[in-house]
Amino acid sequence: MTVLSDGSRRHGPNSWYANVVSLLGLALTHGSLSTIVVNVVVIGTWNDKANKFQFTPAETADFIDINCFAVIFLGVGILLQACVSTCCLICSRGVKTWSNSLLAIAKARSYDEKLNTESYTSPVLPNREIQSSMLDAAPQVQFVRRLVWCFSGLFMAWSLGYGIYIAVKGYDMDNVVAWSQDVQQYWQFYGGTWMDYGRLLKSTPYWLGIMIQTILQSFITFALHCVELLFKISRDEASWRCLQSTGSEIDPPILSNIQWQTMMMMTFKAVVQWAFGYAFTADETFNIALLPAIALMGLFICLMAATEYMVKKRPRGTLPATYGAFDRVLELVDEWDHKRLFWGDKGDLGDGTRLAGTAGRRLADLKPGAVYGCLDNRKAITPPETSQD
Repeated sequence: MTVLSDGSRRHGPNSWYANVVSLLGLALTHGSLSTIVVNVVVIGTWNDKANKFQFTPAETADFIDINCFAVIFLGVGILLQACVSTCCLICSRGVKTWSNSLLAIAKARSYDEKLNTESYTSPVLPNREIQSSMLDAAPQVQFVRRLVWCFSGLFMAWSLGYGIYIAVKGYDMDNVVAWSQDVQQYWQFYGGTWMDYGRLLKSTPYWLGIMIQTILQSFITFALHCVELLFKISRDEASWRCLQSTGSEIDPPILSNIQWQTMMMMTFKAVVQWAFGYAFTADETFNIALLPAIALMGLFICLMAATEYMVKKRPRGTLPATYGAFDRVLELVDEWDHKRLFWGDKGDLGDGTRLAGTAGRRLADLKPGAVYGCLDNRKAITPPETSQD
């Protein structure tokens, strides 16, 4: 949900330290989940009488172990996130909306007294059929774009370099792969190497593996959450562009958030975290597997392609693109007293400029070659009496 209140940047839950605590809790949660269940593969046992190694039958070779310290750290991660959420609720006096709808937040922001200026006609709108891309309108998305490129390049270099290494030197888990015909074992252990912490420390602390896993996974978690911002901007823009055709509800139901951007991002987050849990595992030992690392590379290449599509796509239609910019939305919307808003031609202003704005009914499309402006009527909006509760 989106919290909108006066001075939201100075609001406690939105401060840098609250975000650090939230990020730490999220990293602990994901890192602990990857190490709670440890898959133990018993290849065989040493027979003292026969003086040889005897393989264990495949049907009794696998069992799982529960990492109790990972369960504790999972609880700590959830507790930290719960503390931030509770702080949001306690410090929520004056919040005008909890909705994540672009129009609902823009309407709530229009109640701000600082925006209640006199009505005026905004500068002439660019009347064109193709609008600016996200990259042109919001250059700050370049950071997320570069982040995805860096992760894709990192996993490419890692997969290629590690593949060359095991091709020359071999890998530790070749006996497991050769012994087992299970696809799961092949996926998990092919090209796998491991390192015992005892090589570096005399006494290995039980929490060391979880901390290593959390640090590594925090980078993946941070990258996915940055990319999620682009998917949310793309979702908001898709909902905004409905004003020109079917209209868009100011306060839509929660099910309206189920769009292709949301479902694609949810799928990516789940699959990437799942693959990362196999590619790099730090429990009692530090383990690396080749096939999951290659899968991560492929997933980030797909994510890179989706990111490039979103940031470079130039939406069609005469409705100017906003990409979540509330001030731009307030310039274009001149009527809020409707459940569903439509945008289009509202007639001649009398000075050769035509008016483009919103209404509660389907409006005519903008005329090609005509000059348009928008009327800012924010002063006419009266906030509801319960908005400060």
